[in-house]
Amino acid sequence: MSDSPSVRTNAASTSQNAPIFRLFSDILWYIFYINATMTPKTETTLPVFETLLHSSHVCSSWRQTINSSSSLWAQVINVKFLWNRITREEIMRRTGDALLSITAEDHFTHSQQLLTLLEENWHRIRYLSFSIEKRSAWQSIEAGFWRLLERPAKYLETCIFNVQVLLQVDDEWIPPVAPDGHILFNDQAPALRTFVAPTTISLAAPWLTHLVDISLHGPLPVDQFLQALSSMPFLEILRDGNSSITRSPISSPLPKITMPSVKRIDISSPDNIQPYLDFLTHISPLAPSKCRLNFSVYPGQHRTWRLEDWDIATEILRLFPDFCGLSEAPSLELGIHRGKFGVTAHLPSYGTSSFEIMSVGDPSLVSQDHMQGFFPKLMQSFTFRNLHYLLFLVSPGPSLSTFDQNSFDHLSSVQVLETSVYSIQCLTDFLASPPETAPVMFPALQTLQVNSCPEKVDIPSIKLFLASRTTMGKPLQTLIIKMISYRLNKKARTVDMRWLDQFTGLKVIFLHLRGGGQPVVRAT
Repeated sequence: MSDSPSVRTNAASTSQNAPIFRLFSDILWYIFYINATMTPKTETTLPVFETLLHSSHVCSSWRQTINSSSSLWAQVINVKFLWNRITREEIMRRTGDALLSITAEDHFTHSQQLLTLLEENWHRIRYLSFSIEKRSAWQSIEAGFWRLLERPAKYLETCIFNVQVLLQVDDEWIPPVAPDGHILFNDQAPALRTFVAPTTISLAAPWLTHLVDISLHGPLPVDQFLQALSSMPFLEILRDGNSSITRSPISSPLPKITMPSVKRIDISSPDNIQPYLDFLTHISPLAPSKCRLNFSVYPGQHRTWRLEDWDIATEILRLFPDFCGLSEAPSLELGIHRGKFGVTAHLPSYGTSSFEIMSVGDPSLVSQDHMQGFFPKLMQSFTFRNLHYLLFLVSPGPSLSTFDQNSFDHLSSVQVLETSVYSIQCLTDFLASPPETAPVMFPALQTLQVNSCPEKVDIPSIKLFLASRTTMGKPLQTLIIKMISYRLNKKARTVDMRWLDQFTGLKVIFLHLRGGGQPVVRAT
């Protein structure tokens, strides 16, 4: 079409004998349909509008198949390609009466054109992803957009609505808020499956029962939210990054809820986590090993944490392993730092679960003793059955009391340990203890990977760690060291690692990050 963006194609050189050109037309159409399915990921990598447009230029038969299908063009309405009026009218003509998928996620200035496009086609929108970052653009359409969201949405399946602006109200800057009495979709959205929007939902809305994916925006009292969840059997993904769940206004027992379909729960809160302890202790995934839980909290952002706050965080950490089946994880990451504790577990086929507590405010507002104490408390809460790989990182600051034999007993199955030179120093401080008190660490360990280049001052602790393995009758088989060479003051430097020759039978792998070749393997 003459008004389309220019596209460079290789149609002339395309082999008409390629297998794809011998497909039946209905199979070929279905391939185009899959490639034209819009998601947030496609629109940030390779927009489906471009994919479909390029495909229509490959050959005349493809062009005919694509241009004669209104449902294909209806799936690829990305507003950033359609600001030109002639182009927009031509593409919209091609969509016919098909259900639309629309994305508008740029820093656009044609906000009124967007609102008009949505208003004219609201009755047939199936997928809507809308993001705006300019305050002036949002203010020009705010009233009209809230009115639009009050209209029934018979065919709407996905609604992703992200307004990244703050509005001044009196002396405060706050996110946009729906007008009083606003009713989303007039309570009529029977096909809705995904809902992400910065507006408080009504827990009595009938369309909640169909949802598969929801991002919360509160306030939502925990007792009322739990009751609403009992009527959401298809919910798979639950996100809350807005501290939406609040304490119950009445002190009555909370209901216990089973979530039969849940696969992922993401929670992030700056301070007040009591409602989330209430929430997590009253829900149960039908299959814990198939549910991912990611919990982040940032103490000290607004106030000094009291002792009871740390107790609540500890309780959440203790229920974390059983909630998402961490005992089956083959891979684990542990980080103990000044002002931060984090654990991430990788479960085959089901992704990752994580717990992170990190000070983002004044470090003096956060108790380092409590932060460091999370490690033994986590280890005491469950037992790993299949743990094979451990990434263990400690930053300067943690007390040696953080580590004890009981904690390491729960890591006895680890075969591959990746760590830093400072972390090795912390571990070997225990190895220097009297034999009767020195812990037995990682009895199954076969491979040690040091993820930074050791300096001369680091070598004694690494030697002590390697020697301790031999003493206990469990010598390491492989040592992997990254960044064996580096530059200082524009001069290349190489650390002398010949001291490794004393460890007979140890295979040493030096991973050079420069040069792009295969790792250099040196057996000693």
